Amino acid sequence: MATAQKRQGIPVTLSAEQFDQFVLPHLTAGSRGPRPKLSLYKSFNYILKLLYTGCQWKELPIEKDETGKPEIHYTRIYMLFRRLESAGCIAAIFVGSVFKLHESNFLYSGSRNSDHEMDELRYTSHITVRI
Repeated sequence: MATAQKRQGIPVTLSAEQFDQFVLPHLTAGSRGPRPKLSLYKSFNYILKLLYTGCQWKELPIEKDETGKPEIHYTRIYMLFRRLESAGCIAAIFVGSVFKLHESNFLYSGSRNSDHEMDELRYTSHITVRI
């Protein structure tokens, strides 16, 4: 009898370690303007929450600071998402995460992809991925 595989849902938030391992290597640093008040880690978790729930940007549940005001305006999260998307960071995060999961045998694709096919995907992709 076949053993049942444990399935894990789509992550809604990442831990700081997961963010450093899977996301941070693929982000580009902004070169102009003031430093953001909120860390990239927290901002990226807001983006994940929005992508998971599918809500509108202005309906994004943003935590309040000690004065009772939202810690960041939703338009800042939107602008960060657009900047990451246009720079190719979102696609690079996805492709890099898939490769890391494949290399550690945590990826189940439902088919029997060989290592050669994964290497071919890596080198024929139009996205430059730093692994």
